[in-house]
Amino acid sequence: MWDHPSGAGNGLGTLSAFREAECALRVDLCKELDEGKSVAIFHAAGKGCRLYPLPLIESSKSHIKLPSTKGSSSSYFETVLSAVIRQTSAFSSVLKGRLSVFWGDQLFFPKKQLVKPSKDIAIFSLKQEHLPPSDTWEEDGWHGYGLLGRDHSGSVRQFEKISSNTFVNCLPLFESGFYKSLGCFSLSKRCLKALLEDFSEEIQAKKAHLDSDPDFWMALSHIKKHYLSFFPGKEQHFNRLAKFHDSMSLEALDIGPKSHFFDFGNLKAFYHNMLSILDEKKPLQHFLGLENYFDKKTESISLHSNIANKEIRKSLLINVQGNSLHARESILIDTTFETAICQESISYNVEEKKLLLDGFTIRSDLVFSNKKIKLIDSIYQDQKKEWEQNKEPYNISWKLLYELLKAKPKCMPAHQ
Repeated sequence: MWDHPSGAGNGLGTLSAFREAECALRVDLCKELDEGKSVAIFHAAGKGCRLYPLPLIESSKSHIKLPSTKGSSSSYFETVLSAVIRQTSAFSSVLKGRLSVFWGDQLFFPKKQLVKPSKDIAIFSLKQEHLPPSDTWEEDGWHGYGLLGRDHSGSVRQFEKISSNTFVNCLPLFESGFYKSLGCFSLSKRCLKALLEDFSEEIQAKKAHLDSDPDFWMALSHIKKHYLSFFPGKEQHFNRLAKFHDSMSLEALDIGPKSHFFDFGNLKAFYHNMLSILDEKKPLQHFLGLENYFDKKTESISLHSNIANKEIRKSLLINVQGNSLHARESILIDTTFETAICQESISYNVEEKKLLLDGFTIRSDLVFSNKKIKLIDSIYQDQKKEWEQNKEPYNISWKLLYELLKAKPKCMPAHQ
């Protein structure tokens, strides 16, 4: 176990996972890279606060279900992580001899053929045609993304969630290119070996916390003055990585201007990206093998479901059983009822005689200490910000529920 309140961070976490995989598999993965094989790590750690209550139901954010006929363990669903592994495996041929790292809750479909990276550090990204206006920076959500900037000399630098003022001050560093980072990255074996060696003590002790973007890529791509303006207390850390400045560089691995990117890491994104499966023009429906289940008349998909009378529109039903259903722009998964009316809502693992959901509401049912707990919240709520706030009607917070389930794991979704 990692002895730090915030865990290893995805930087040290990547290096530690690589070493742990070597031990578990009893394989020298660096030798495998030398032989031209590709290695991938999928980050699925974390409590998944922004997705609550779904991780409570599935015990992990990476086990949340997507409708699919391509899953290996079920004929009607696969987990988010399974879909990510299946999708990113298509990149293995152009990432030979490299370690590539992906997030376990994001799917992206490049519009152009990826080319083999030429730099030690390649960051998967979306190049923007124009620089965004600074006066709508926060409104457009740019403050929440990692960014890459290319200057007039061609040098690429990583930026971690910056304000509009910082963007304006750094405009020359975006002169020849502005990219939205997807967070995923690919490392040459030379870069990987250098980081493994330099941070071997931290990997062994399991007490430090370092993230890839601010602690690795920003420290490696910015000059000292710029880096310390972002992180004033990290001079020693910058000096430690300064020895790599002349030998390692970043590149933006652009996946194409009209590529599709689907984030399943928070409730709002989960809701809208699940409904995008119903859009025949987007790749999810084909990728998940659902073309033959799409009803053009109702613009809906019903999979492994049995409902006597239904009136549905733009909805997604997976393993749903009931007598009467009226649904519009809703997602129902593992749900049983006699009658249900669902408008713009999510029902995930629910058993109820008369189910009523509307107004961008999510409901999931959990059995704890032989009692069914109805977990109800707003899809648009920032669950991470409200992690410690008590929820009605049980006057209990997500944090407390998480800790109770961790201490007493013999709980189950009410539907099972």
